[in-house]
Amino acid sequence: MKTAWFALQLAAARWWWLSAVSALLLTGAGLLVGVSWALVAVLGTAGALLLMLDASSKRTVTLVAADAATEWKVLLEDCLQPLARCLLRLAVKTTADAKKEELVSALTAILTAALSLTEARRSRATLFRRVNIDGQDCLEPHPMFTHGRGDEPVSQFFPRRGEGKEVWRAAEADETVFYPDIRVNPPPGMDAERERAYVCFITTPIIVAGRVEGLLTINATRAGEFSESDRGVMRVLGVLAGVALATSGGRWPEDGGH
Repeated sequence: MKTAWFALQLAAARWWWLSAVSALLLTGAGLLVGVSWALVAVLGTAGALLLMLDASSKRTVTLVAADAATEWKVLLEDCLQPLARCLLRLAVKTTADAKKEELVSALTAILTAALSLTEARRSRATLFRRVNIDGQDCLEPHPMFTHGRGDEPVSQFFPRRGEGKEVWRAAEADETVFYPDIRVNPPPGMDAERERAYVCFITTPIIVAGRVEGLLTINATRAGEFSESDRGVMRVLGVLAGVALATSGGRWPEDGGH
């Protein structure tokens, strides 16, 4: 899958005009039918991704071996196209209930993409949401959005308490952090006494209108399961999660709790 992802990056670099032309065409179409500027931007972004993938797939396949070509098809058909289509469907919904339903699908597709593109064994991807607990901001796991390994995430991050200080600092600085082995190089302020099922992780912020609204994180049970290229993958997916939230009004799907 990583080979296919690199092929996608190569295609985008060589044929950048495909995405630009697609975005222009979709933007023009949106203006003609009276779609709002916000929706036009999302349609242009998601549509450009989808059309770029369709247009470049045949030429890109010739650059990789036969086994990589199979991975490319999986990447295109099972990962990126569903995500792009979710964003497109979300953009054209006109009611709050319809947007809420489609947002769940889009965020689920982002978790699936995170697990598929990084390819780590026994990994777990989770979306954290921003909530208020006893008058304090907190980033906590959203109960609807954890995929992968069976153990549940339990961390809560407060901006002025323990591990949360570094988590919030990085998020508000719009940093995507990568720790290949927390036993060797732990994050600042990490509770070393607490048992954890994972030893490496990548976390990227989800930002809407300049405000941290959540985190997208992935972790694995063995050191060395992730790479710098995976950090880039997570960065892109975190931005897309922010696009999905912004398109639906900036509100996380409700679960009966906060």
